[in-house]
Amino acid sequence: MSQKYFKHSYYSPMLENIGLNIYNTGYQRCIGGHSWGPGIRDYYLMHLVTSGKGIFTVNDTSFEISEGDAFIIKPNTLVSYVADENDPWEYYWVGFNGADASRLVELTSFEQDNPILKFSEQETALIKKSLLNIYSNFGTTAEQEIMTVSRLFEVFSLIIKFSPKKREDSSLAR
Repeated sequence: MSQKYFKHSYYSPMLENIGLNIYNTGYQRCIGGHSWGPGIRDYYLMHLVTSGKGIFTVNDTSFEISEGDAFIIKPNTLVSYVADENDPWEYYWVGFNGADASRLVELTSFEQDNPILKFSEQETALIKKSLLNIYSNFGTTAEQEIMTVSRLFEVFSLIIKFSPKKREDSSLAR
């Protein structure tokens, strides 16, 4: 099999931004069996799978993940994930934290007992493009930080738009 494997990523040295911080971002085409965990992160981490498949495990519950699926890892949650041996996944990710992070996740349809959302091919392409824009604009200047955070809001806007509504009032105001 002549498939190329790669990983591109950035990590931010900045720990806090104006309510929201991009902790890390990147994309990867994994080799079969590539895994992470079990482990716990202290920030949110969202993956969008654009090809292939794998298994995502939260505490003791495993989910089969494939093209068009997004999964969220919440802080202080035991997780692991592994790429399929024969059809390993390619995914795009963004890690984030800050005072507004939990509220943004609450606005989505990600649930504690089902941290997976399924998107169509067109929806996946749009979310992927926004995640790549986070990666492409990543840096440590104020301009770059603000741009990447704005792209993260764009990702959440698309996820909320393309997902079943969690509740009628999905405004940020409480």
